[in-house]
Amino acid sequence: MPVPKRKTSQSRRDKRRAQQKLTVETA
Repeated sequence: MPVPKRKTSQSRRDKRRAQQKLTVETA
């Protein structure tokens, strides 16, 4: 399993997670 060499910034990670959560909640 490939592992990202650079750790994603918190802002990016939170943004992505928030978007997913929204889609899940609305669905």
